[in-house]
Amino acid sequence: MGLHGLLTTIVFRPSPPLNTSTLFTIPSSPKTISLKTLVVRLKNEGRSHYVRALLDDGSHRSYIEKDLVRELRLSPSGKETLSQGLFGGKQTFETQHYRYSINVERID
Repeated sequence: MGLHGLLTTIVFRPSPPLNTSTLFTIPSSPKTISLKTLVVRLKNEGRSHYVRALLDDGSHRSYIEKDLVRELRLSPSGKETLSQGLFGGKQTFETQHYRYSINVERID
């Protein structure tokens, strides 16, 4: 399973003379947020599924889609009442969420 062109190859070259500078930018909309991704394998009781995980360094929680919970036959390990802080200082209403434990394996 490939990464579908999401990886960028960076080539390091000798430093240019001190009187020059180089800037590399990726044009984006002010409404665009780019997150790192990684393909991993989720495992539970003999079942496994490859997924693209979003890596959010600022997040305090990890999330899984309900379809994957059903497919992997995960059982809740508890419940939590959460309110999520959003950009611009907005916050969601408190809602109850199930907690799950799952094995995550890297893909070499």
